Amino acid sequence: MAFANAFGGTLVIGIAETAEKPARANNIKPIPRCVELAERLSLQCRDCIDPKIPLIEIAGVPTQNDGAGVVIIRTPRSRMAPHRHAITRECYIRRADRSEKMTMREIQDLTLNVERGLAAIESRFDERKRLYANFLSTYGNSSRTFGMRASLQPMSSLFIRDVHKNFDVLPEVYSFPATLNSENAIELSFNFLGSDWRPALRGSRCRTESGNSIAQLEVHCDGFIEYQFVMAEPAESRARFYPSWFMAVACSAMVTGEKFRQAAQTPVVEYALEIALSSLGGSTPVGMYGRGHDFGQ
Repeated sequence: MAFANAFGGTLVIGIAETAEKPARANNIKPIPRCVELAERLSLQCRDCIDPKIPLIEIAGVPTQNDGAGVVIIRTPRSRMAPHRHAITRECYIRRADRSEKMTMREIQDLTLNVERGLAAIESRFDERKRLYANFLSTYGNSSRTFGMRASLQPMSSLFIRDVHKNFDVLPEVYSFPATLNSENAIELSFNFLGSDWRPALRGSRCRTESGNSIAQLEVHCDGFIEYQFVMAEPAESRARFYPSWFMAVACSAMVTGEKFRQAAQTPVVEYALEIALSSLGGSTPVGMYGRGHDFGQ
């Protein structure tokens, strides 16, 4: 709770400390049945923290054959702060190596800061909607155009100084197996990904053109990730939009977000996902996959 009300953090139970001030980790002091303890702590956190922390990881890690070991508790900065103890009604915050009760002024300030953070996320999504609309209208110069966008925005602080040509964070062509109607196997893959990554303002951008299709991907230093795709076709074209493309874009964006979190060593940071489908110049035929070929309109 105290970590969630502050900037997040990790607590390891089962570590002996030195006698000096401030204390430092000295060696492992195994706790019996650490996995069982982790399960009990998970239930306690669920029942005793109000409102519940959206993402909290509690795991027992045995270091000895008898099951003794350490318990690791990891939580991000919470977008639902302030959190309080459900019984005492007290809010706590982490300061250095201590958990302390929050004052009323601190609770008010934290509430306002969380609201401002959520408003900033909404503002960024609104800005990306505007830029995407410009992208769609600029390249959609035919009588029938459709596009899709998936935008990922971290809900709390996330940062990697240099992402340009940093392939620890940049997306790859991902393939996701799926099953249609419990019998037809299909593959979800967004293949419009080139290798020409170019520097962008606090990030990196890749644009790929193939026929009448244009894809643009962006990754920013603060963890913002966006996939954009536009396909422009003449009115008489029989080209269709396939839902599997849309699902592949959404899945690829989420996997890229997880890749960024891991590279930033902040795996518990939450992401907000916004997905949009657009059509200009009339309706766009939609195809469906089944038994190896498409059908339907």
